Amino acid sequence: KSRYLGIWYYNINPRTMVWVANREAPLNTTSGVLKLSDQGLVLVNGTNNIVWSSNMSTTAETENTIAQLLDSGNLVVKDGNSEYEHYLWQSFDHPCDTLLPGMKLGWNLEKGEEWFPSSWKSADDPGQGEYSFKIDRRGFPQAVLLKGTTISTRFGPWNGFYFSGSLIDSRSPDVQIEFVLTKKETFSQFQALKKSLSYRFWVTTKRNALVSLWESQVSDWHTLYTQPSSPCEYYGKCGANSVCNANNPRCTCLDGFVAHINRSMGCVRTIRLTCNKDGFRRYTGMVLPDTSSSWYDRNLNLQQCKDLCLQNCSCTAYANLDISGGGSGCLLWYHDLIDLRHYPQAQGGQ
Repeated sequence: KSRYLGIWYYNINPRTMVWVANREAPLNTTSGVLKLSDQGLVLVNGTNNIVWSSNMSTTAETENTIAQLLDSGNLVVKDGNSEYEHYLWQSFDHPCDTLLPGMKLGWNLEKGEEWFPSSWKSADDPGQGEYSFKIDRRGFPQAVLLKGTTISTRFGPWNGFYFSGSLIDSRSPDVQIEFVLTKKETFSQFQALKKSLSYRFWVTTKRNALVSLWESQVSDWHTLYTQPSSPCEYYGKCGANSVCNANNPRCTCLDGFVAHINRSMGCVRTIRLTCNKDGFRRYTGMVLPDTSSSWYDRNLNLQQCKDLCLQNCSCTAYANLDISGGGSGCLLWYHDLIDLRHYPQAQGGQ
């Protein structure tokens, strides 16, 4: 019933939208004109009122402003006289429900801008829905799927190869994933190593984040990965200090803990910690706990990490921050451990 300015694959049927400009301001008539000026792109309705604009932070210095749709699916505005590929504005900085190869998920800390996809409201309303996929910067950054402001499922922190709570591995021969953590930016992005393949990561209206690949042989999208896909992947399924076993979804208390009277509250410690006498129990094949209240240092080794945790009575767990190259960095948790999951041995974990 409404009209939108959108971007979709030209050679894929049925039409698959990857970006909508005026997702919150539809055109309610058959009119609508897209204009280009030194202020950028402007979408106006039949009465010449602005419905949507690219709202560029900088104005083109010349009259030779160009709008171009790149092969990547990125719609850009640039100075046609410039020798450099510097974009005055790009749609990749304003995701809708889809991340394409080359798009960033995370934060531009210098500008205070966030890049994240969010679901449509419904199949015929591209307005921002209730689900969004973001990088949570509290503690050590982790990827999360939110319902409103509440975590629905955790993809977890980046461990050098993949997000701890997902199995989308950067060592795939077809897709390369990177995570960047600096004072200027915190983001993740993926690249398709085979340009002939069409990948997309998107957030659905039904509480899922999907990675899809276009299968030209059958003319349909094939879902390579979806989360949540099991009961264990719903955030905090077993409560505090309890492990959800993905092989046989059930909750088990950590050693030294027993189930709380209110089972939804997880498990409580049976014996009070004695800081200068107690040590650690090693767990393997784990999704790292929620890192929103964690502390980290990229320069410490695992032994230094252990020693540091032992010096603080509130410290309850430690792990390598990066498992590539034999392991490096230090992650520390304090107080309760939330959203622990155990992978079947063949599937990985830490």
